[in-house]
Amino acid sequence: MASKGNDRHMKALESPAYMGVHRKDSKYVMKARAGRHSRERSLPIVVFLKREGLARTTSDAIKILNDGKVSVDGKRVRDVKYPVGLSDVITVGEAHYLVGINSNSRSVFAKAEKPDEMTYKLVRKYIGKGGKLMFGLHDGSVVGGNGEARVNDSVRIGTDRKVRAVLRLEKGAKCVVIAGVNVGAEGKVEDIKEGNMHSEKSVIVASKGGTFETTVSNVMVTG
Repeated sequence: MASKGNDRHMKALESPAYMGVHRKDSKYVMKARAGRHSRERSLPIVVFLKREGLARTTSDAIKILNDGKVSVDGKRVRDVKYPVGLSDVITVGEAHYLVGINSNSRSVFAKAEKPDEMTYKLVRKYIGKGGKLMFGLHDGSVVGGNGEARVNDSVRIGTDRKVRAVLRLEKGAKCVVIAGVNVGAEGKVEDIKEGNMHSEKSVIVASKGGTFETTVSNVMVTG
């Protein structure tokens, strides 16, 4: 049977903008392992290590990982293809990096203090085993929930993976745009427009660049 291609890598020219790789530096780039985040909003940990100058080659990255120097959201990581994305906190030694997104849909890494909790967008709610309410978060993870939060709100999760606070999608809430033409913009929710059978619910956001409207799925509440 003919080969269908290398499933460990992708052509750099086809890589999502979020990975932030220079598409002419090499022909191929490593794929992130499936399971966390979407392909369009994630990058393998090896790409992060190279972009931040912490590793020059994949071999260097593997050594750093095998030495147990890297963790994501408090979990030790040794898989070179481990996917990281929006709101993750990557720790390398004593340094902490918060993963964000800029106006070019490219991932950015901001130095941060060691966090006690992380912020995630709530993308679904469902009843699990034993009738327990569960929250599905934007990074693909699932945590036990409560009735206070609604889909499109955000939740703050502690290192124990328990919900510590709910950030409502409401007027006056701080937010960041994570998709669409205004991606990367930060501002406040000025108004919320209910959707109908023809259009999705939308949000009016006031930011430094002006006021604009975008769908609720494009917005993550941050405070």
